[in-house]
Amino acid sequence: MKAKKITSLKKLIFWGLFLTGVSIVFYSGRAFEEYFTSKYFYFLTSFLLSGSIIFLILRLISSTETFGDKTEKKHAIHTDHIPRIGGLAIFLSIFLTSVFFFSENKEIIFFILSSTIIFIIGLFEDYTQQLPPVLRLIMMSVPVIYILISLNGIIYDIYYVKLIFPIAVVFTIISVIGFINAINIIDGLNGLASGIALLGFLFFYLATENPTIEILTGIFFFATLAFFLVNITTGKIFLGDGGSYLLGFSLAEIAIFISNEPYLSPWFPFALLIYPVWEVLFSMLRRRKKGKSVMDADKLHLHTLLYRRYFRKLIKNPLKANSLTSLTILTVIGVLDIFVYSIRENVYLLTIYTLFFIIFYTYIYHLIVHFKLGKFINKIGKLFAYKKLKQENIA
Repeated sequence: MKAKKITSLKKLIFWGLFLTGVSIVFYSGRAFEEYFTSKYFYFLTSFLLSGSIIFLILRLISSTETFGDKTEKKHAIHTDHIPRIGGLAIFLSIFLTSVFFFSENKEIIFFILSSTIIFIIGLFEDYTQQLPPVLRLIMMSVPVIYILISLNGIIYDIYYVKLIFPIAVVFTIISVIGFINAINIIDGLNGLASGIALLGFLFFYLATENPTIEILTGIFFFATLAFFLVNITTGKIFLGDGGSYLLGFSLAEIAIFISNEPYLSPWFPFALLIYPVWEVLFSMLRRRKKGKSVMDADKLHLHTLLYRRYFRKLIKNPLKANSLTSLTILTVIGVLDIFVYSIRENVYLLTIYTLFFIIFYTYIYHLIVHFKLGKFINKIGKLFAYKKLKQENIA
């Protein structure tokens, strides 16, 4: 008992010193601006702030039912009461870093203001968990329209089709709202939605030559990284609707800005983010085929089936099974994203890849639904083993 108290005291002292250090660094930035003008310092600040806020949330909220799951959701995998407020840490770290260091950059401030609106909508849903879907969609259109006006974040080019302004505006609003919901849909496993967001921010950061987009993607990446590390290793805090809306909106808008950069194919952002996009489109088609509303939630998403039918049965520890399912999906998507990044200027190859992914996803889903994925993996394993054995015999 004494040992536990001593350990808790040590942790308290450590985190107290840590938070003090972060505060000193943060508030002394202006005084020592000439020493803290590197973009990597801004990224580090975002990461440390996010991690610190997550720690405070776990200390202050984890023992209460505030922002927890008050209703049993149809698509939920977990059964424990977990705070759905991880997005708050990401938002606050991004907001504080942006306002403190980039208050004179109108593009960043307008972007953060739009993100603030969408985050508040999601946070309200986390608190009430009773916001009607139609009302939620209408509310989502507000920040999208705001950023259309303030930053001209409009999709004008689809492949080789140039859209006229009214159609471009409507298409942009529908696309952004759709992608926000796509990220929300894949937020069913520890680290999955935040991991997909990390991959998106990372490759957008590497691809862009726009300094503002570079700063935004870097700040978002490191703020999200802190949450991802805690979420996937402990499962004690969830992204929540506020977090998933924030990440979905930010990825979608940054994708629009990048698609308008002349040295990149407009198809590059779409191909990079095809997994959540096709997940939501496939889910809508699947529900429509069964005569259900496309807005109905269920437990038939690819990541959910993969967890329930395979990883949960193979791994006894629920947390490990949950996290390993996410890591498996993220590894596959990460490898594919590297390929997409390598062909970011070639619209034809990006189109072929997009079609390949749709076929690949649909085939894997078919195997999972019919309990044939294990046999498929065994066949692949035997094929590689046979080739290796054949090469050894030749040698």
